[in-house]
Amino acid sequence: MKTLICIFICLISISSIYTQQKDSSVHSLKKGSLAFQFEIGYDFKLTSFDGAQISFKYHFSPNTALRIGGGVTSSINNIDVKFYDYYHGNNLISEPLDEYYHEIYLTSAFIWYPKPNSVIKIYFGAGPRASYNSSKDEYIYSDGYIESRWLEGWAAGLNFSAGGEWFPVHYLSFSAEYSFYGMYGSNKRTYQVKNYETGSLAECYEETSNNFLFRGNSARLGLSVYF
Repeated sequence: MKTLICIFICLISISSIYTQQKDSSVHSLKKGSLAFQFEIGYDFKLTSFDGAQISFKYHFSPNTALRIGGGVTSSINNIDVKFYDYYHGNNLISEPLDEYYHEIYLTSAFIWYPKPNSVIKIYFGAGPRASYNSSKDEYIYSDGYIESRWLEGWAAGLNFSAGGEWFPVHYLSFSAEYSFYGMYGSNKRTYQVKNYETGSLAECYEETSNNFLFRGNSARLGLSVYF
């Protein structure tokens, strides 16, 4: 289905090149327009844009817009482990384990188009970026102990981007964009070992680390649908 959509989009683009060259005002960069954005991945598959599951852009004027994106990733595993405990009479033991991973991230940018009526509409963007994640995983040993590990972290910073956008028709555009960002964050790791039969704590420690990340993303191709 996605392949057919991409073929249809390509046909629209080819058929409208001549018109677009004559009239560069064929676009939806106007006050009040709203666009949903997707990234065109490998094999022309539509994926998230700017690293977000949902991304949309609102125009205050032909020259200025606000783009907001975000997403949530979550997984929970309830595991029932059965094993023979050689340290307690070679009995068959059943022990439940809980594992999870949660992540939420938000990104936004103020977008500026210097010349919105040009054929290729160059734009620049800048804005805040933030993320939070937490996870837990467990491992059970046959000598009567459970190892549990927790990780919690956050990061915040700024994202900068530059790109160009082209409209084959007024309600649809293709864009190429390069971006980079810098983020400061903190991570807390907790490690714990306890006896699964008595619940007594055998070992525990916490580790906190602060980090700064500066990274450039590879250039991306995007598809925007305007309303």
